[in-house]
Amino acid sequence: MTKISFVRHGQSTSNCQKRLQGQGESDITELGLLQAQSLERRLKNSKFDFIYSSPLKRALKTAEVITKKRCQPIIRSDLLKEINLGIWEGKLIEDIQRETPKEYDDFNLRPHIFAITGGETFEEVQKRAEKFLNYVSKEHKDKSILAFSHGVLIRTACALAEKKPLSEVWNTDKIDNTSITVISVENGNFKVTSLGEDSHLHLIQKETSCMN
Repeated sequence: MTKISFVRHGQSTSNCQKRLQGQGESDITELGLLQAQSLERRLKNSKFDFIYSSPLKRALKTAEVITKKRCQPIIRSDLLKEINLGIWEGKLIEDIQRETPKEYDDFNLRPHIFAITGGETFEEVQKRAEKFLNYVSKEHKDKSILAFSHGVLIRTACALAEKKPLSEVWNTDKIDNTSITVISVENGNFKVTSLGEDSHLHLIQKETSCMN
């Protein structure tokens, strides 16, 4: 059995500013750094045979914080990138709601039909997630993988593993920043064994406002 532990990146500046970032770049905040450091302490005794990361700055920075004491390379994979949001990238959510209300409602309520100019569909993101799962389970059979990625990618991977339609991709437990979601792969079958687990975040003080 191959075990893939997906970690969502730490809080980013765009998360804090309530912008949709997609594949746009943003760094992690001070709170995001604390989240990553807390997860590093939690995982310090956990063994991972291979470490992968989305090349986007917020995921890669999170990966670097958590793996800095490990003598292992971080393998960058475009398959782990967040959904491409086209013309929405970098825009404030309130502006998107005002300018393209139908598309915004589709994104949140009808993800299976969501489409935006210059962007990806949820189905296209899920195909990337499936390709990654199949690749690592073939190349690293019976190994433990740590993979740093993003909210939509992780959710579509879970929907695939649980055989849920994309219309239900948001109908899961919350996947917070630096939470861990584990998917196992055995004989080509996917199974979610842990979803959005974030007990390590209880070790840091909950903030009522963003830290920059």
